[in-house]
Amino acid sequence: MFDLRIVAVFLVFAVLLGCTGAPSSPQPPQGQAQAPAQNAIAPAQGNQPAAAPQQSSGGSGNLDSCLSTCATAGTLENTCKAGCYLAAGGETGDVSNCEPMLSIKEGKGLYSTCVSNAASTAADASFCSRITEQTQFNNCITLVAQAKGDASVCGSVKDDMSYDVCVSAAADAKNDASMCGSIRQEFMKEPCVEGAQP
Repeated sequence: MFDLRIVAVFLVFAVLLGCTGAPSSPQPPQGQAQAPAQNAIAPAQGNQPAAAPQQSSGGSGNLDSCLSTCATAGTLENTCKAGCYLAAGGETGDVSNCEPMLSIKEGKGLYSTCVSNAASTAADASFCSRITEQTQFNNCITLVAQAKGDASVCGSVKDDMSYDVCVSAAADAKNDASMCGSIRQEFMKEPCVEGAQP
């Protein structure tokens, strides 16, 4: 099942590599190899860690602040921007924050994750219809079912395994083992019931 911690790891990576305002490494002259990535990160000054853009309460002000910080990220600017849009979509539940990712090469692969996070935050399964890849769509629906604690959201998941994972997530979130009755595969029923215990 998809875990929002993956998104947090990405954001930390983006902040450490691009959104800290640390100067990027100079580009080598043509024909020379580029220095290893570890040399591209400037150490924080003194004992204070480098400041990351504040994004804790969502809203367009935080997105704007994050995006302006990305201007100092050099070659990682687009990666930083993708991280800003990803964070804004998940924090605010506003799926429109995900749309700019489609025009950023580094953001296209994370678009589905952004939509899923926004859908989960807003508890709105209709957002998932923007996702065309079936596995990512199923993950999105599962996150919404889990956020709502409502297994009926899983009805649009077609394959049995993904459906059962979705129902289990909803049952676990609500601590309601009665939802496990709709599990399609017998071997998934017992783990669902066990996971749904308070």
